[in-house]
Order: sequence, then structure tokens, then C-alpha cells
Amino acid sequence: MKVGFLGFDFKTKTANLWDEGAQRFPTTNTTDIGRAIVTLLSDPTAREKSRNKLVYIYDYLTSQKEILAAVEKATGEKWTVNHVESGPVIKNAIAGLQAGDWGMHNVGPLVLCVPLTDGAYFGGKWRDWTKKAEDETKILLPGKIDTMEETIKRITSEQ
Repeated sequence: MKVGFLGFDFKTKTANLWDEGAQRFPTTNTTDIGRAIVTLLSDPTAREKSRNKLVYIYDYLTSQKEILAAVEKATGEKWTVNHVESGPVIKNAIAGLQAGDWGMHNVGPLVLCVPLTDGAYFGGKWRDWTKKAEDETKILLPGKIDTMEETIKRITSEQ
């Protein structure tokens, strides 16, 4: 989030909301990704339970609208909101890839569209892993996991 990947620019206080920003998606703080890796490397029980399979974790389900509300509350400021319609962006990015242009201007929007849009182009199937992730999150992230609000407070205090 600090680098703008989810559409939030802390320097300009601007949010780019994809398709109104209401689609909920699972997200994980980078510190918790690191914690999960440490657990996998240091805990034989966790390693055995995760052996030879994909591992899924997440901290919380949220949406861009929920993040925006938390950011505005934490900063005490109203942010500028730009609405991005995913359909044309996805169509152009796919056309670029089909033409052999694998630049970030084509790949990046598709990576963003998967979690931040309603899944019309991707069938919404990528979200199916959240229920499975609940058990793995408990195994790989023992202890407290920050809420979205705590994460936003930490990020805004670092700006």
C-alpha cells in the first residue's frame, strides 16, 4: 500500500478506485508474509502441514472503499478520488499482451484488476481460497494479526 499498488497515493492524497472500489479482496501485510516464511522455516509442525502444497494466508478481507474510509479517518483529510472503469483497461492490456507487448503498462493493470474488480473477466474464482486460508493462516501466523485499521494507522504515521 505504501508504494501505491492498491491505488492509494499518500503524497498526493489521491485514490484510484477500480469499478467503484466495492469489491472485497483478501490482503496480507508484507511483514506477515515474512512471518509466515519464518514459521515455515523454523517450525517443523508447520512445515510438515504445508509440505508439497500451495500455502494461502491473509490478514483481512477489505475493499478499496473500506481502505479509503480508514485512510481518511487516520489522516483526518478528505482524499481526491478517481474512478477507474476496469473493462476498457483490461481490454487494452490484453490486446497489448496478445500483440507481444509484455511491458508493465499491460501486465500491471491486469495484476491490479484481479483483486480490485468484480471478477467479470476472471470469473471471480481467484477468491475461492479465502476459506482454505483460514486454517493455514492460524498455523503460519500464530499470534496477533493487525487489523486493517491498525495497518492504516501505522502506514499513515510513517508518511
